Amino acid sequence: MDAIRVSCGALIRLMVDGRFALIGSRTTFRLTGQRRLSPFGGGIETTERGQTDLVNQFDVDPATFEGGYDLRFRLACKHIDRFRIWFNEGSELELDPAGREFREETGPDEHNLLLPALATQARFVLMHQSEYVLPSTRRGQEGVMTHCFHRFYEADVPEELRQELLRAAQRGTNLLELVTADEIAARKSARGSDIAELCQFLV
Repeated sequence: MDAIRVSCGALIRLMVDGRFALIGSRTTFRLTGQRRLSPFGGGIETTERGQTDLVNQFDVDPATFEGGYDLRFRLACKHIDRFRIWFNEGSELELDPAGREFREETGPDEHNLLLPALATQARFVLMHQSEYVLPSTRRGQEGVMTHCFHRFYEADVPEELRQELLRAAQRGTNLLELVTADEIAARKSARGSDIAELCQFLV
């Protein structure tokens, strides 16, 4: 293999009522009617200078960037080790990827679960970073083998926020579900939703 898709993400471990809060893909549900759950979070963004670094230092074809400044692109396999060093140094990465993604996903333009003023009270602490190769489940990239650099964050949120998410999950009119570690291991929720393989790193 000469090149591989790379995806760098910030994923959130958020416990509500003793269970893991997972969210379904709106796009997948709209197009297929299937519920596929994953952690809150998403792609880590770089800067304009960071994108230039990737093109000039790592020979990344700009046409392979998948959108905006998200760190999702194709990379020559020979550059993986050097990219890992660049990524871990973090000088051209956004400062609060977990917070940005959480506010976006829970806000009115996406799942509309929380008032913005409440979502901004959440804080996120880096737990660990995991690296693995998995087939992508991202729309348009399904099945593409992807080298993932994922940072997992623990959510520190006020009780009012947890209770609001609990009420939202109990209503069952959205794509939020609260699942147990056993459901994650089985990759299937009690409501029959598929659970993404990477959720195992939350447990």
